Amino acid sequence: MAKTSPKSSANSDQVARLERENAQLRAALQLRLDRGNGADPAFVAALPEESRSRLALRDWPQFAYSGEDPQLAFNATPDTRYAHIHPAFDTVLHIFAQDWKGIRAAAGSLPGQKLAVTMANDLSRSELAQILGYISHKRISRIIVHGFSSSTVQLIEHLAKSGLSGQTYVVYHGNVAQWSSPNERSFSLAAISVAERKLVHKIHFMRRDYPLGNGRSHVPMLLNSTPNNTGIVKTARRSESVLLPGTESWRKNIHANAMGAAMSSKVKSVLHYCDDVVLPQELAKKLKHARFSDRRGTMQLMANVDCTLNVSLVECHPMVALESEGLGTPCLRGPLHLDHGEDHPYVKLVEVKDPISPFEIRDALNRVLSVGHAELQDMLGDYTRMMNAKSISRYVEFLDL
Repeated sequence: MAKTSPKSSANSDQVARLERENAQLRAALQLRLDRGNGADPAFVAALPEESRSRLALRDWPQFAYSGEDPQLAFNATPDTRYAHIHPAFDTVLHIFAQDWKGIRAAAGSLPGQKLAVTMANDLSRSELAQILGYISHKRISRIIVHGFSSSTVQLIEHLAKSGLSGQTYVVYHGNVAQWSSPNERSFSLAAISVAERKLVHKIHFMRRDYPLGNGRSHVPMLLNSTPNNTGIVKTARRSESVLLPGTESWRKNIHANAMGAAMSSKVKSVLHYCDDVVLPQELAKKLKHARFSDRRGTMQLMANVDCTLNVSLVECHPMVALESEGLGTPCLRGPLHLDHGEDHPYVKLVEVKDPISPFEIRDALNRVLSVGHAELQDMLGDYTRMMNAKSISRYVEFLDL
């Protein structure tokens, strides 16, 4: 009689446990569907203990979860409170990592339903079943996966095995310059791989410099949107202060931004989050370290300053700029090479041609701060309305809505 190793036995037990868990979850999902809308404690009670501890199900139709760092967060408040509304996106589900803050903010501003997935662990069978249950219950017609991680690849493969590759789309927020980071490089190659394996219907890279096969790469560029209905009011008076919200010194070009701002005679205070900003003594007098609280706190700061600084070295379509612009505060930027809106007067006003030159940053800042409040608000409002409209129309085209 063949002996069973302890390791093999443990694996068998694990598989059996997961199968029981999956069956329990599917039964609970069906029970909930059969009973219609409304909160049902029996749904949570029917889940295995491991899943039950992660979920605090308050309302089935919204799949609203709360708690400490859940694996899955369906339509969480941070991902829906600033979203634009468009009926064509009612059955569109955006899936993105909780951990990539910029990508999460970008997806959160777009219309549609939201699912934030942790990158910390692979998704369990029960979690994959929860996602499929949500897609079925909500009659989701399009699934957009933003960004990439190992759990993203796992999810895309699972969706394809479930016959959903024709409804699955990928938007990769990145560019080749970031391949110096091993994580960015591996995630980019994984995204290209899922397209070449025909696991998704379409894929889009926000910078058009990726080699892709099988004709699944989409152009033109998908644009991000400003946050919607923030409820934060822009102050009309000059504060003689600017905000440098970046925290990553090299890519965000922190020191060139700080130096250029400190050199401006129109600026008295340079607010910054980065801990290691060092300038010559006379310029350093203008530096004021601000304590980061949360995203909304940053947006409130943006509304209170005269200008935001984001003259970075590597970007796609930065949410820092869009958050600031949506609040009525101009944002200095380097060349983004977008394929729409680059000839707008606002872009000509805020763009710094040479991001590593503090003098050009200073001159651009002086140029912006010389424009009257009413004129600047008219210019900025026209630009954001135009770009938001194009963002929605591009996604409609991408998703074949």
